[in-house]
Amino acid sequence: MTTIDGTTFSTIDTPTEASQTRYVYFYVPAHSDDDSEPDASRPPGAFLRLGNYSDLEQTASTCQNDMTGFYPAQHISDEGGDNLTKAAGAAGANARGIALACDGRILIKSAEKIYIHANEQVHIHSNDNIKLVADSGAIDNTTGDKFTVKSRKKISMRSGVGTNDNYTKPSENTSGDRGIEVIADEGKSNIFIEGKSLYLKVNGTSTSDITENNSTIMRADNFEDIWGDNFTIFRGTNVGFYFGVGFTYCQRVLKHLHGARYRH
Repeated sequence: MTTIDGTTFSTIDTPTEASQTRYVYFYVPAHSDDDSEPDASRPPGAFLRLGNYSDLEQTASTCQNDMTGFYPAQHISDEGGDNLTKAAGAAGANARGIALACDGRILIKSAEKIYIHANEQVHIHSNDNIKLVADSGAIDNTTGDKFTVKSRKKISMRSGVGTNDNYTKPSENTSGDRGIEVIADEGKSNIFIEGKSLYLKVNGTSTSDITENNSTIMRADNFEDIWGDNFTIFRGTNVGFYFGVGFTYCQRVLKHLHGARYRH
């Protein structure tokens, strides 16, 4: 290994040595206020390793309580006590992988396409926010298996959102901090739902506020079971047609209200 101004290079001098070397790495120690030697018990400032796990990683694993400064938390969780020996792959000492870690930022910029392909699981974890932005193109999600969306708080689906999003939630939107809202172009576009069957369960109040015509087409039998009072107001013409046999049984209490009349 060669050290220049605190940066350590793992070097290969000959082809014979290259065939016997399991790894090559580039290591920059973390910032220190003094001029002390690099401390393997601390996470690296920047680290790039090609091949199998290095002597630096092995030394750090014996000095540190965990290897979160070198490896992603999910890798450590998946591999447990083998997180070092399988740091390059499931084949252990026979694997040749790539490790990249730093205590600052990682910047990737491409003027053309970027391709990421894995034959097994892809896991992306952020301790803060994750944002996906496509300025002019679409974002497509396709899976050969189930697609699951989970959230500890609210889920919002909104279409027609412009660059300057100044949407104000109406008072009728009671989705709160843990609900689900679906808004089509702030109410100016349509929503279409199609399926074999639909079961809607409401544990509280259900309200439909329709500003234009409402039509229900039932191409099969219709059954209503109302456990409570049924109150209807018609502010227009009420017309009903029955084609077929009809039977109606009503048991009700009729209340008639008469205005008082006075004679002079």
